[in-house]
Amino acid sequence: MRPARVVWANRACLDLADRLSPPPDGAAPVWPLRPILAADGAETRAALTLPGEDDPRWFDLVAVRRGDITTVFATDATGIVATEDSRRAFVQALTRTFAHLRTGLVVFDRRRRLVLFNPAFVDLTGLRPDFLARRPHVRSILDRLREARVLPEPADWAGWRDRVATLQANAEQGSYCENWQLPDGRSLRVTGRPHPDGALAFFIEDITDDMALSRHLRRGHDMVQAALDRLPEGIAVFSETGSLMFCNAAYARRWGVLPGQPQDQSLAEALAGWRAACLPAPVWSRLAAMVAPDGTPAETEAELALVGGGRLRLHLAVLGGGPVMAVFRAVDSGNAGAAAAVPPRRTGRVKAVAHPG
Repeated sequence: MRPARVVWANRACLDLADRLSPPPDGAAPVWPLRPILAADGAETRAALTLPGEDDPRWFDLVAVRRGDITTVFATDATGIVATEDSRRAFVQALTRTFAHLRTGLVVFDRRRRLVLFNPAFVDLTGLRPDFLARRPHVRSILDRLREARVLPEPADWAGWRDRVATLQANAEQGSYCENWQLPDGRSLRVTGRPHPDGALAFFIEDITDDMALSRHLRRGHDMVQAALDRLPEGIAVFSETGSLMFCNAAYARRWGVLPGQPQDQSLAEALAGWRAACLPAPVWSRLAAMVAPDGTPAETEAELALVGGGRLRLHLAVLGGGPVMAVFRAVDSGNAGAAAAVPPRRTGRVKAVAHPG
């Protein structure tokens, strides 16, 4: 094969050749030029180091062949290469920064190709680093996750593809957050966060222990609630701020609230409901002063006479220096049925509703 020979060059190419091999003073430029940028394929990128410059110049080359003539177009890409190097260094710095996080992090660019992941993402998903290093598309990653059973088991393929579309759409709107219950028993919380330039980041947390603890606490709460519901006394606990935290079934039946559920009711409002269902007595003024915003609740007992007949003993106690517990007990068990027959009344937002006990 004959060596390539330059038969024509524009002014920019001649100037570049002069910088590479300056002619002697007063001498004409050497012609024909030796090829200074060779394109091996249709499109390539090559570097030239010019005299007096430490960093190379980069050029994007496009070769167009017509018969025996090949025209090479060279565009200065030094700025583009510098930008790509800076971006690559920035991504590497981010990778090192997030390397010790226990939360899995994966970032996709606007074309939804992977640009960043940390070791925790590999540990949580089991995906191979060499696969992730090839910058796969988000759908390819989700396909791999499904094959590895790191996605909730779909009912059907079409439904799963809809789920993928929802995942991306909701994450782009900044509203995607979901707990994935995996077939192996793990629970993962996946959160999507959009970025102004169109990038998309996902955070993956292993919340298996948190979910187990929540279930354990819920079972304990349900057991305590069931035990309190078996008691004949009506019991309610109000928080330090005065809002009703929980009550048992006996209290709910007498005062018309939902057992075991927080209510939009304060201790002062509850006291107003109790007072409305009872006959006037000096004790109510003392109790109202105790539960006022500037009052100091203290442990006390009071006997109350119900409007419909019967008597209750109210016991107020401060728990641990903060929450207040109210206990209602029928004074005479023989008149418990009559004591429970409190006529429905309403004061403020408090329901003074009675149910047969």
